[in-house]
Amino acid sequence: NVIETKEAAIQSIQVNELLDQSAGVRVRQSGGLGSHAHYNLNGMTGNSVKVFIDGVPIRNFGPSFSLNSIPPSLIKRIEVYKGVVPPHLSDDAMGGAINVVLK
Repeated sequence: NVIETKEAAIQSIQVNELLDQSAGVRVRQSGGLGSHAHYNLNGMTGNSVKVFIDGVPIRNFGPSFSLNSIPPSLIKRIEVYKGVVPPHLSDDAMGGAINVVLK
């Protein structure tokens, strides 16, 4: 599943809102803007769902970094893998993965 961000780049929408509108993806935030978000792919959540930016795990950027820190105008596309994760991401994501591809 690929989410194109051409229209979102000119709107005031956040990345988590784009993901939440995609089929099979649910985003739960524990607070307002800047709070921690939990991603749910087809019922799998927690450590079984991994998030990447250009193939680099988001956990490498530190605990204060989130997908909402990236403006949609800098994102080329968002790839959502439900279940099987491709080998180039090569992580232990059993539930799936979200890969944000930057311009």
